[in-house]
Amino acid sequence: MKKKATILIIDDDPDVLYTAKAILRRQYETVDTIDNPKKVAKYLEKQSPDVILLDMNFKIGATNGQEGLFWLREIMILQPEAHVVMNTAYGDISLAVECMKEGAIDFLVKPWEKEKLISTIAAVYELSQSKKKVNRLENTQKTLSADLGSGYETMIGNSAAMKPVLEAIKKVAKT
Repeated sequence: MKKKATILIIDDDPDVLYTAKAILRRQYETVDTIDNPKKVAKYLEKQSPDVILLDMNFKIGATNGQEGLFWLREIMILQPEAHVVMNTAYGDISLAVECMKEGAIDFLVKPWEKEKLISTIAAVYELSQSKKKVNRLENTQKTLSADLGSGYETMIGNSAAMKPVLEAIKKVAKT
């Protein structure tokens, strides 16, 4: 059963786009592809993908990953909650560490095996869902806490029968 998720793949290699999309569309409802990172901003204005798979080199002959780092920073500015997996054929430890410092969640080296791609995207997707759930719970907690601090002040009544009720409310309100 497909997960209700959107995966975005950004790569200049049409073979990588085709292969990754073919593999991932069996797992996820929507798999979008972009062949030019300059199109990312326009896409992110309209969509909020659950996982982004971002290539690190777009210019012919480039192998240092600086383009990918630039686009990772741009994505993090546009959508700070984005979950990005970096993807390159020229990976090394220092580049992976730099990507993580800039906000990437994981790092894949091409050519990847089908199972490695699936498991990495699945893990990052689950992390994305967990963070969204935590954010929803924190917002609910804030709303409930704000509601607890207010509410009975607007009660009208100062009869002898209401005084013990209001005192009890004051004692237990913070709990």
